[in-house]
Amino acid sequence: MKKVLVAGAALMLTGGIALPAMAEHGIAISGEPSQEQPAPVVRPAAEAGVKITGDARGRIIYRDAYDYNGYANPGRPDLSERFLMDSRLRFNVRGTTAGGAFVHARIRAIDNVFNGDTSSADANNLWADVAYLSIPFTNDFTFQIGKYRAFYGTGFFFDDIGISGVRGIYKTDAVTITPFFDIVQEGTVSANMTDRVEDNDVLRFGGVVEIAPNPDWTYGFMAAYQNDERAAMAVEGVGVVPAPDAEGFIGMAYLKGTTGNMELHSEFAYVESAGLMDATADDAYGGYIRPSFTMDAMTLSFDLGFAQDGYIADAAYGFVMLGGEWATQAMRFGQEGDWLWGAFSTRYDVSENMFLVGNLVYADIDSTTERGLSDAWEVSGLLQYNITQGANLQYRIGYLQPSYDNWNDDSVFGTVARFNISF
Repeated sequence: MKKVLVAGAALMLTGGIALPAMAEHGIAISGEPSQEQPAPVVRPAAEAGVKITGDARGRIIYRDAYDYNGYANPGRPDLSERFLMDSRLRFNVRGTTAGGAFVHARIRAIDNVFNGDTSSADANNLWADVAYLSIPFTNDFTFQIGKYRAFYGTGFFFDDIGISGVRGIYKTDAVTITPFFDIVQEGTVSANMTDRVEDNDVLRFGGVVEIAPNPDWTYGFMAAYQNDERAAMAVEGVGVVPAPDAEGFIGMAYLKGTTGNMELHSEFAYVESAGLMDATADDAYGGYIRPSFTMDAMTLSFDLGFAQDGYIADAAYGFVMLGGEWATQAMRFGQEGDWLWGAFSTRYDVSENMFLVGNLVYADIDSTTERGLSDAWEVSGLLQYNITQGANLQYRIGYLQPSYDNWNDDSVFGTVARFNISF
C-alpha cells in the first residue's frame, strides 16, 4: 500500500507539471473543448547546439596518523603514514534545443590514484555521474528527469548529493519551488533476492522552497519523507541480516545573505531515523551559524554549531581536518557523539591573485563510543594562488589533536597541494 501511495505521489508530481503547461497552450483538460483559446506562448529563443565545459585537478597528498594509531581494530596494519597522488578530468556536455530544452552529462576520466600505467580494466577510466533531461514546460516551470546532483541549503545537510529521479523547478522573481521524487535504491536490481522479486524500493519524495526577498538575502526550507521497503537477507556464514530501516522524515531550514560588510550563513537540520543522511540514531538534529565581517583585505568568520543525538553534518561543511570534504579530512562534525563547536577563521587577500586562510577550531564532544572521544582541536591553513586565468594552486595543511578517554591521544597531520583548471 505504501508503494501505491508513493507511486501516486510521483504521478501527481508529473501530472502537476503537465497540466499547467497544457492549460497554458490552450489544450482542454476537462474533456470539453476550450471556448477561449489563449495566445500562443512565446518563449525566448535559446541558442541551439552543444557546449562543453569542464574542470581538472591533480593532487599531491600526505597524511599521518589518520588511523589514530590503530583506532579501528588492534592488529590491523599500520596506517599512520600515507603519501599518494591522484588526478581527474571532468567534462560537462550540454546539448540545447531552440526551444530551451537540454540534456546534460558530466563525464569523468581517469578519476583514480597514480599507479603506473593506466589499466583498461579500471572502472574509473571513463564514467559519468550526471545524465539528465531538462524540459521547460512553461516560462516558469521546468521538468527534469534522470541522474543529477542536488545542492539544497548552505552545505551543512544536503550538498552535492547524487540523485536518480524526477523534479520540477518552479521559479518566479523571488521564489523557487522544487518538488522531487527520488529513487534511492531500486528493488529489482538489489543483491537481496526477496527485494528483487517483490520490487522492494527505497523512495524519497518532498520539496524545497527558496525565497529571495532581495538580491542580498535568501532563506528556505526542505521537507521530505523516505520510504524503505527492503526485506531481511540471509547471508551464508553469517545468518539472517535484519531488514534495513532507513525510513522517516528529513528536513532543514537555512538563511544566507549580506548586509554591508557583514555576511551570515545559518542552517538547522533534523533527521527522524538512524540510517537516513548518515544519522546514527533516531531524532538526530544539528545546526550552525556563521557571521563574517570584511574589513579591507581581511575577512573574519566565526562558527558556532552543534550536532546532537546521532546527527552527522554533510562532509562539505567544515575546515581542513574537521569536515571540509578534502583529502585532508580526518573527522566529520557529529562523528562518534554529541558535538558542540566553535571556530575562528581569518582570510587575508594578499593580492588579486592570492589569498590566505587560517582556522582555529575547538569541539567539545560527549562520546557515544567505547573510545570516549571527549574533544578535538584543529589548527589549519589554506593558500590559493591564481596562476593564470582558469588555473590555480590550492595548498592546505592541518593539525588535529583529539582527546580520548580510552584510546591514544596521538595528533593527526594532513596536507595536500591541488592544481586546478577550469574551462
